[in-house]
Amino acid sequence: MSNIDSFLKGLDPVYEDTVDWPNDVQLCAHCYITLLTPPAEFVSSVRAVVVRGREVLVVTNPNINHILPGGRVEPKESHETALRRELIEETGWKIDRIEPIGFLHYRHLTPKPPDYQYPYPDFIQRVYTATAVRLTNQKLDDDWEEESRWVDIRAASDLDMPEVSLTYLNHLIERS
Repeated sequence: MSNIDSFLKGLDPVYEDTVDWPNDVQLCAHCYITLLTPPAEFVSSVRAVVVRGREVLVVTNPNINHILPGGRVEPKESHETALRRELIEETGWKIDRIEPIGFLHYRHLTPKPPDYQYPYPDFIQRVYTATAVRLTNQKLDDDWEEESRWVDIRAASDLDMPEVSLTYLNHLIERS
């Protein structure tokens, strides 16, 4: 049994689906809400549901609205440092009060892409909540994350978003 399978044993995902990513990559996705820390060698990126009072930050990219901005953890970078950097790059917001709420486990269903440098066939995106502190002018203009806007946390559940975003959003609503 692999290290990842040992870690996942006994955990029940709250949501699972098959997802298609660019370049004909197909993945099986499992969403977990847990405070357990996944094995670091499988965590390739970090994401956060960013809140401000009773609002949640909704991010729009060319394909979808979502509430999980974030990105890759660079070599020798802590998860918290990566999350702070990625959120500034993608949304312009500085954050505080970072708390883990779960993770997304992905398993590749297609062959390993050429020059793929991340864990394969399994990888994890660690998911946190974070509180917005201050808007900076440091957002990158990368043509991916087009905009971000504040939406009442309960009204956000009516937006057209991926089920995984709604899963974490509903968890926060139930928790409050």
